[in-house]
Amino acid sequence: MSLPIQAASCCFLTQQAYTTPVLRKCQACRSYTCPAAFRRQIWRYSRRALSGVQLCTAKVSSSETQKEAEERMKKSLETVKNNLATLRTGRANPALLDRLTVSYYGVETPLKSLASVTASSATTLIIEPYDKSSMKDIEKAIAESDLALTPNNDGKAIRLELPPLTEERRKQLIKSMKQLTEEGRVAVRNIRRDIMEKLKKLEKDGELGKDDLKALQDDIQKLTDKYIKLIEEKSKEKEKDLMTI
Repeated sequence: MSLPIQAASCCFLTQQAYTTPVLRKCQACRSYTCPAAFRRQIWRYSRRALSGVQLCTAKVSSSETQKEAEERMKKSLETVKNNLATLRTGRANPALLDRLTVSYYGVETPLKSLASVTASSATTLIIEPYDKSSMKDIEKAIAESDLALTPNNDGKAIRLELPPLTEERRKQLIKSMKQLTEEGRVAVRNIRRDIMEKLKKLEKDGELGKDDLKALQDDIQKLTDKYIKLIEEKSKEKEKDLMTI
């Protein structure tokens, strides 16, 4: 006996037209063509589609959350690396001035936006302002900073001679280095806390199972440990540079 085929216009979830054979009889009239049986068949398709949509949404949400954690932790690592580069070692490095800002026409402006900075030797930095009228402002910013450097202005450029680090200055720099390192660790831990809260909300809203939540929490913790370790490695490298005479 061939079964009658009835066409469903369109699934409201998948927006996909299909034809469905009515495979079960209506419990009331035992008819294959009973509209009630057909409606139940369509409902089973709809529930299946809804389950797929929920699962897909949960996977996308958790995946996006993991990606967000990775990106934010990478940025924290880069911030620590850039900040550590501004601590003076025994060698001239243009990055030493990366955090220096200058009051330019009353506006605090990064030095790298006002001038080019190059290392002319192992112990000398040359600052060449794009606008020569800003030289006095740049000199003042350097003199008032914690760089402990004296600027020399020849009218065309500003020269910075880096003297050998004293033992006291090394201790100050190592203290600053440890503070910057701790700030980086705290930033990564705060990211972990934020991500964990988002994952718990997904689980609370029924978009994530308990087993999936535990697995994702483990992944985020591994990610946290990874980036804290990278930050500590950069810190050790900087400390080695600072202690090198």
